Amino acid sequence: MQEHLSLLRCNECGGRLVVTETGEYVCSQCGLINNDDRIELSVTGRPQISNQDLHYRIVIRTGQEGMTSLKSIRDFRDRPLSPEAREKYAKLNRLQIAMRSRIERKRRYVVKLIRVVASQLGLNANVRDRAIALYLQASSKLNVTDRRHLVMLAAACTLIALRELRHEAPVTLQELMACFKELGLRARVMSIIELAHKVRSVLGERVLPRHSIDYLSRLVNDICHDDEFIERIRKANINLSLYAQELLIRSLKLVNEVKGRIGGRRPYVVAAAAIYAADKLIATKRSQKPLLTQRLLSRIAGVSECAIREAYAMLFRDIIRDHPLK
Repeated sequence: MQEHLSLLRCNECGGRLVVTETGEYVCSQCGLINNDDRIELSVTGRPQISNQDLHYRIVIRTGQEGMTSLKSIRDFRDRPLSPEAREKYAKLNRLQIAMRSRIERKRRYVVKLIRVVASQLGLNANVRDRAIALYLQASSKLNVTDRRHLVMLAAACTLIALRELRHEAPVTLQELMACFKELGLRARVMSIIELAHKVRSVLGERVLPRHSIDYLSRLVNDICHDDEFIERIRKANINLSLYAQELLIRSLKLVNEVKGRIGGRRPYVVAAAAIYAADKLIATKRSQKPLLTQRLLSRIAGVSECAIREAYAMLFRDIIRDHPLK
């Protein structure tokens, strides 16, 4: 078996793959999880009860769950295991779990937490698997054993994964912390940010800052799925799909115009204010009343009206006044 494992190489960098305790194939060099639908390892053996060579196949599925189920293990004739064989396998699996150390059980529990957080936030498999890979590397190098600190480390690694895959994961830090808080984590936001920078220095990873552009697509999508806004679009006799495209394009241009003046404002709030300003530009072009109000946008985006009003006044009001849309 070890000879066959040593032949498995990473699809990204060519490094040797190792099997983690969650049943996933992780590159020992870059930490990438190789998510093939299934990886087959053929092992040739000679049982004492037979004079013929038999080929036993272990099928390890590394899909969304990343765990090996009883039904995914088949005999050498590619048939499902019998009930008796499944019972024996389950017993051996329970013994293996019982023999794990307390630290291994804690780390396995936190991996499950990352999966739960990814599911609740709607993160795709790339972000989830990257967060798990970073967590496994960081927990080993930092030698963290306390469960609370392991959960904090998981939050920090998830934050790094969110920053790396920016457009694939338009989730704010506040939303991430709220999700971990529901699962029992009690930690300050700054503690998670500091821990993320520590992980970055240990693993050599960069924690990229968020930009307002990262949130525009998500906000436009949320606006166009709101019932009250859809009713306003219907009454104005406007094509929703075309309006969404124009709203996104104009908000992108507005954000690019004020890129050097954002300062310390939250990127998410600036994105909401840019969409509010873009709606005003579209309304001027169509000679119609704006569809978005500060109250409606505040409810959809989860940002206070005061924050939207302040960002709009400081960044976008002069642009709309000095450059009217023709």
